[in-house]
Amino acid sequence: RYTAGKKHNEQKLPDSNEDQKVIRTKAPPEWSTNRYGQSKTIVKDLETGQVSKIVYIGGINEGTIEFDDEIVYNDVIVETISSDGESEFTVYGYPVDIFEEHYYHSATLSPDQEKIVIIGNKKIDYQKRDSPMEHVYTLDLKTFAIEKHPTTGAAPHPIYNHTTRWVGNKLRIARGLKKAQWHRPIRVDKAYLLDLEKYDWTTVDSAPEVKVNDDDDDSLSENDAYIV
Repeated sequence: RYTAGKKHNEQKLPDSNEDQKVIRTKAPPEWSTNRYGQSKTIVKDLETGQVSKIVYIGGINEGTIEFDDEIVYNDVIVETISSDGESEFTVYGYPVDIFEEHYYHSATLSPDQEKIVIIGNKKIDYQKRDSPMEHVYTLDLKTFAIEKHPTTGAAPHPIYNHTTRWVGNKLRIARGLKKAQWHRPIRVDKAYLLDLEKYDWTTVDSAPEVKVNDDDDDSLSENDAYIV
């Protein structure tokens, strides 16, 4: 159960001959919409072209200065917009064994607008950085059920902050970042196609991997479903 904006009071130590000390007990909220690395997918009515839904997935809250507690979320927030412009928000939560915490993933709307394809994740174990990527999910826009899909073929290593676009019934993934030693990411200048019928990966082209500075870590955000 989410607790939005939970606050903790500051407590002072009893007076003593020493300078009075303050114990900081203010912790980050257990649930908050103040996030970054969250995807935002806009769904339009196929007949009118008006925005009918905005789907926000995952994201991270930095925590506070006193507590270096980053919180990564695995929820889905749906903003349903009526014809008169009124918004209603619904939050969907999932067990972590169904949908892991995600941020800096892509969330791409299918052409028929029946699902969102979620690929990649910055929240991975460093030890798995050279393993085939396992973060491929679909979100059903009718039931809001999430399904994880095993894949075959030439899967990329776990990447994040990449671009996506449809090529027929396949999704092209490119320009991602990959975790590397000392938290310095590597820009993966390779493109991949994921067949959404067979969930099979193929490599489109390749180029040398290039290390980037920490400041460039969050610089790529060109997704059909963009990062906020």
